[in-house]
Amino acid sequence: MTYLLKKNSSQGFTIIELLVYMGILSILLFILTDIFVATLNVKSESESQAAVHQDGRYILAKLMYDINQASSVSSPSYSTYSDSLTIVINNSVKTYNSLGDKLYITEDLTESNLLNSIDTQISDLKFTNLGNNPGKSTIQISFTLTSKMIKNTGPEVESFQTTIGLR
Repeated sequence: MTYLLKKNSSQGFTIIELLVYMGILSILLFILTDIFVATLNVKSESESQAAVHQDGRYILAKLMYDINQASSVSSPSYSTYSDSLTIVINNSVKTYNSLGDKLYITEDLTESNLLNSIDTQISDLKFTNLGNNPGKSTIQISFTLTSKMIKNTGPEVESFQTTIGLR
């Protein structure tokens, strides 16, 4: 009879076994949490870079298209620079200017559209008219885009510069 009682009482886990299992489980959870946090950081960083690159490419493409279609440049005048650009395309006036940290295009002084996304801010916008008075205008454009998304290494910042001539 005593043999049967000893057999039943030896089933189950000892405290040492429970501590070993809990230790292994906590190490596994720590590693998985660390991997998850690292994945979120990489995702945030890549979204920040993508926002700056996409906005920069879009703004440059829009400016290139409009300046190539323009018949004249009203502002800035020859051999000067300004923080706004006014061009004439088929008797329609388009103005590029920044208000705060946003870049807007205004057409015929009525319709105003935002060119950069809500995830970026523009700064150091400068339009320089490099052309000469009797010839066609050539506009040098420079600006800096900064991501508003937070990441560990600070905001993503990229400067853009190009030169575009009227056709």
